[in-house]
Amino acid sequence: METKRSRMKSAVIVLALGSMLVFLALSMAGDSGSGAPIGPGPTILTDAQPISSLPFTISQPGSYSLTQNLQDLFFPSSPHDNAIEVNADNVTIDLGGYSLIGPGANSGTSNGIHMNGRTNVEICHGTVTGFGNNGIYEENNDTGSGHRVVGLRVVSNGGHGILLWGSNHTVKDCTVIENCLTVLQGYGAITCGSSSTVTGNVASNNNIVGINTGSGCMICDNTVSGNFLGIAPWYGCSVIDNTVSYNVADGIQVAADGNLIKGNALSGNQESGINVSGSYNSVEGNLATYSGVGIEFSNADNFYANNRALANTQNFGGTLPSGSRNGGGNVAFGTLPGANINAIQKPDVRSSVSKTVNGK
Repeated sequence: METKRSRMKSAVIVLALGSMLVFLALSMAGDSGSGAPIGPGPTILTDAQPISSLPFTISQPGSYSLTQNLQDLFFPSSPHDNAIEVNADNVTIDLGGYSLIGPGANSGTSNGIHMNGRTNVEICHGTVTGFGNNGIYEENNDTGSGHRVVGLRVVSNGGHGILLWGSNHTVKDCTVIENCLTVLQGYGAITCGSSSTVTGNVASNNNIVGINTGSGCMICDNTVSGNFLGIAPWYGCSVIDNTVSYNVADGIQVAADGNLIKGNALSGNQESGINVSGSYNSVEGNLATYSGVGIEFSNADNFYANNRALANTQNFGGTLPSGSRNGGGNVAFGTLPGANINAIQKPDVRSSVSKTVNGK
């Protein structure tokens, strides 16, 4: 009996030692000596093809990356060329933290990265600045589809910052400022076709619309300020939890039908915080302050509820929805004399931003 117990005890000890050795082996395999916890690291495009000079044409699917800051010097000899031309689908362009620099905002019609009817192109992690036309441009409204623009800074281009015709695009975590310097009548600093998502971006100090989309888009968690017009959705969009301030015209302009405008904070927009001229829109839970009109309807065939319009020249204006179209909970408090609206506008920072971009 004692021998049997001794054998069982020896077996337990062997199993425990084996488990400890396995644990130590796994720990050593995952520890490079830095003391960092074991876990997945960042994805690195080790097989990416380098882009080391401009202009550059991509004609095969795959991954491409900048190896250094690149400047487009072909203007004025070829003012219509694009720095990077994408002639293939299923492409990733990782700027790797580097800058793609154009010859200047007044340098013709060149684009930073240009596509025409491409599918599934991702552009990420760097700066696109100083092109005569657009920073990022998909020009085909029929077949351009599925692009992702993530983590870019798109600054001081003559045309639009990010212009993606077509559908099903994503623009996320980008900073798009000081664009539309020569194209004063355009679409938007960030413009996406239908069924797209625009989220987590900063769109500021652009001379046209901050964010402009086609139908069926999600526009959420963006910061939009100092543009001519803040956000302009088309039919059936959700505009949720954005911060929209100090735009020259309206903060959010709803000219189409069937949109949900919810949870946005609007301040200091010179004309209206929210201006609704379309029909069958729902305007819920927004806060509008220090604007010409906080929330304005020129069409009563809409729904509104639980909005706060405080300290505007006129808090709620136009033809307000009534009866079942007024869900209640809309609160107005205080007014601001019209002469004081401009006094609360933030100072014009565009000259200082331009100096920073140009390195002066």
